[in-house]
Amino acid sequence: MSGKACRNLSLDEVKRTFKAFTGRNKVRNRTLFILGCYVGFRISDLLRLTLKDVVVAGQLKEYLSVNEQKTGNSRTVLLTDNPKKVLKEHIREMEKKGYISGNLPLFCTSGARRLKYGAYLKALHIAYRDAGVYGDVATHCMKKTYTVGNLKVLKSRAKNPGDGAVMTDLKKLTGHKSMDALIKYIPVSEDGVQDVLREYGSEEVFV
Repeated sequence: MSGKACRNLSLDEVKRTFKAFTGRNKVRNRTLFILGCYVGFRISDLLRLTLKDVVVAGQLKEYLSVNEQKTGNSRTVLLTDNPKKVLKEHIREMEKKGYISGNLPLFCTSGARRLKYGAYLKALHIAYRDAGVYGDVATHCMKKTYTVGNLKVLKSRAKNPGDGAVMTDLKKLTGHKSMDALIKYIPVSEDGVQDVLREYGSEEVFV
């Protein structure tokens, strides 16, 4: 299935999928899932992250930055409560295994090698199945979920939800190169971007 064919997930589906990951790699896999849904980076960019991208001086960073592989653009996103919570648990698991070098992949195999896309896609499909999440679902659902979730926040805050400013601001939040690319997925000033992210990321997933 192509990424463009994927749909977004409801909050209930996010919760169910999160709980459906099992096995020895469940913490790693559900952390990657929540990051995809709440920071909106492509799976290829998430898999390239290293430990030092999220931790500095033993503390979790407030923001996550990537140079996007597809567009070449640099993006920085606020880490809200949901991704912070799973990242802390994931990092504790890595430390227990002795994976403490900042150059190690954030998402790695038992041999400390970078997790491959195909292996994660298999685990994600099993979680979707066990959670009863069906239809056009794959890894790209995570970025689409982020996009649609922020669109709902923007519309709820806009004085005129139907004007072009909402989509312009959503484009800024999601990092799409063009409006055409954004529209395939489906109002913020620069100062308001982080407030929107906080509101979108505020509802508790881990119930």
